[in-house]
Amino acid sequence: MAEPTNLRELVGKRCTFIGTFSRFGWYTIKMKNTRYIKDVVMLINITDENGNSIKEKLSFNLTKGFQELELKRGDIISFLATVETYQRKEYVPYTEEKIQANEEKLAALKNKLPPEISDDRDALYTYLTECGLRYLMWKGEQTWCPDYKLTHPAKIQIIGFDDELEELAESEKYRPKPAWATAHSQNTKTK
Repeated sequence: MAEPTNLRELVGKRCTFIGTFSRFGWYTIKMKNTRYIKDVVMLINITDENGNSIKEKLSFNLTKGFQELELKRGDIISFLATVETYQRKEYVPYTEEKIQANEEKLAALKNKLPPEISDDRDALYTYLTECGLRYLMWKGEQTWCPDYKLTHPAKIQIIGFDDELEELAESEKYRPKPAWATAHSQNTKTK
């Protein structure tokens, strides 16, 4: 496969992409104290029209364009999509120096505390949380990192079939929706 494309250069542009259909899925969203199910199409091996790798996997809402195709696992599809930027959380471990400094501060603080707090990890965590010092027990932190996604797929069409794509295991084929969602989804329309 060719070298990965830098999506930063394509932000805001509408481009043609190619992906292999993997399976259908779903996720829940909560709006105004009501949970809703959103069906999705899961694609793998996303490339641009020149064969340059974009992403390993990607999911789109199950729109009318995808529904009309009656997709089967292994179908290679072409679609237009817009590249957009978003922020995602990422865990960044602390450096060894920062971990060492925090452990020294924590050890000094433990010596000043009564044994029922300093010896019990949960009690210590609760105490540190109340004092605003909980970070002394952390080994890293979550930060927001810029990333790129494909949105608003259109002009979706099947252009081939990947017969090398292995069949899904029985447990991966279908993830049942919760009981509350099945009754609700029969009463709502997909937008």
